[in-house]
Amino acid sequence: MKGISPVVAEVLLIAIVVTTSIGIWYWMGSFTQVPVNPNNYISVTVTNCNGTHVLVRNVGVEEANKQATIFKKDIGIVGYIDLNATNRRLTSGNSSYVEIVPTGGAVLPFSGTFLITDRNYQEYPFVC
Repeated sequence: MKGISPVVAEVLLIAIVVTTSIGIWYWMGSFTQVPVNPNNYISVTVTNCNGTHVLVRNVGVEEANKQATIFKKDIGIVGYIDLNATNRRLTSGNSSYVEIVPTGGAVLPFSGTFLITDRNYQEYPFVC
């Protein structure tokens, strides 16, 4: 009798099944992939900050028209910018100066490194 031993045959079968399973897993994952940030269609950046106002640019696809919370690492939430105010609805690609509204005893003008951290927008760090 010629051929491979039963042990080698079992190892080869297991290797083939595992390799095929991994390939199918990755292939199916491309159809069911969840985006990293489900709100990536609504995204803003701060391109300028003078301590009392920020120049906000909408880099997302949809209109930015919600309030965005401003966070500072050593303090916590220090204020917000309201993109829902009159004339502040930012369509895709547009920019506008928006007033910073302090909260929790924070005092203007702001200085330091801040983060827009809000469920409505993708997180974005900026410096005043």
